Amino acid sequence: MFMNSLEILRHKLKVITSFITVTCLIALLFGANSAHAASKLTAESSKSQQISSGRFLLAPVSVSAAANPQSSLTLLMSAKNDYFYLKNFGTYSIRYFTMTQTLASTTIRYCVNQNFKGGSYTRCNDNSNALVVGSSLALGRQLFSTPLGVGTSYHFSAVSTITGSNIISVSISQNDLLTPGGTIYNS
Repeated sequence: MFMNSLEILRHKLKVITSFITVTCLIALLFGANSAHAASKLTAESSKSQQISSGRFLLAPVSVSAAANPQSSLTLLMSAKNDYFYLKNFGTYSIRYFTMTQTLASTTIRYCVNQNFKGGSYTRCNDNSNALVVGSSLALGRQLFSTPLGVGTSYHFSAVSTITGSNIISVSISQNDLLTPGGTIYNS
């Protein structure tokens, strides 16, 4: 029965991944015409997954107190920089995440347990350097320097050398979570 549940979970994750991929492609193909008419944030896709007695869901949001948008996030980078948060809406702490973006030449950074210093996209409130996620379109699987706790968020910045819409998508899997004991799930 447990293997059957894992197979069902894997199938659901494949369906969600396919949906997000198609949604991003549609946004890339048709988003340029609607970007100027859209609000700052645009919903793209949604889903959360059940595992045993909990769920895991990580989503990009515009403010740390935001409700679950069940979507990716579109940043209109007309000023070549912007802020956003990654918030843990699940019931497990998160150790890893996978991120993609659609605007080339854009560097993503984040601050742990604090916001960026006023007006800065590279320094945190305590004047420390923000942690660099990367600047490629497929940023890949990333390790949070400190696990992202249940109901908490980390502040991110996006700084680009060009203007345009940047769709930020994140995903997590069961193997990105921490058990209540603090070890990686399934390790």
